[in-house]
Amino acid sequence: MYDCSKNLLKFYRAEVAIDSATRTLLRDHRKTNETRLKDGLADQGRPKVKRFQVQGGYAMHTVVQHPKNDYDIDNGVIFEAADLIGSQGAAMSALDVRKMVRDAVDDGSFKTAPEVRTNCVRVHYEAGHHVDLPVYREKQNLFGTTYLELAGADWKKSDPASVNDWFEGKVTNRSPDNSDDLQMRRIVAYLKALGKSRDSWNAPTGFMFSILVVECYVPDQRDDVSLVKTLRKIRDRLDNSLKIKHPVVDEYVTQGDADTRTKFFRDKAPSLLSNLSVLDGSDCDAAKAASAWDAFFRTTYFTDRIKESAAAIGITGIVSSSSPIRSIRDGERRYG
Repeated sequence: MYDCSKNLLKFYRAEVAIDSATRTLLRDHRKTNETRLKDGLADQGRPKVKRFQVQGGYAMHTVVQHPKNDYDIDNGVIFEAADLIGSQGAAMSALDVRKMVRDAVDDGSFKTAPEVRTNCVRVHYEAGHHVDLPVYREKQNLFGTTYLELAGADWKKSDPASVNDWFEGKVTNRSPDNSDDLQMRRIVAYLKALGKSRDSWNAPTGFMFSILVVECYVPDQRDDVSLVKTLRKIRDRLDNSLKIKHPVVDEYVTQGDADTRTKFFRDKAPSLLSNLSVLDGSDCDAAKAASAWDAFFRTTYFTDRIKESAAAIGITGIVSSSSPIRSIRDGERRYG
């Protein structure tokens, strides 16, 4: 396969992964809402938060850039179940607890008021991103083992910390490199960026992509090879079943046997892979490869790198696949 690994990794750093300033901003908003919630609960004489649990793509370090800044920071709020007692002495319902959290975090400073959603309380920011606060109660079973229940449509068992541990363990043990953002994590991020590249797409969620990559990941010293081979296995896996099982809880993250998100991606995968098949041709050159990756991610990043390389060594005009220069890499020419 034509080697685009260097430019793909540059694309990841420039166009896929969020930068340190964005991550710091999201972290600061997460921490600010923790303080806002604790203060609001205290002011209203409500139960104290036992602890917070960072989760989702932010915890997994797979948050990808979004053109509209629609970043999602998941920060679980955990209470002692014994503290969640209503005015009549009965246990509070899942909805009542979410309403309690919404009322406490709403200090009147938001242009769009925090809202109660099915599985969380959402805090909106004008810049486009939001902080989701899933709410949990901690209980003990007959053997004294603690477990969490998520306040959704009703209370249901959940284990966000184990999800983080599961993903981190897979990434650490199976990635072939030792960089800060290990390869399996990058493959998840590439697919999440692909899913966000078209507004009309009904792509799998980030968590769905994470599970699929763990199931189908093919490590390689090159990111481009790993991504293509992993995508092929995901295609075959979805051909077999559209259902995706939760990695630590006995439930599915998909909706039935014909989940619309996994069905959509199953139907898109063959054409995505077909468009990348040019990379395996003996006549593939830098321009053809760049065009294929641009079409895949719906970007101009890869072709722009070709133009920059051409300009750097004094070549005028746009380099095309018909050019006698078969490839331009790192300031070097290779002629056919």
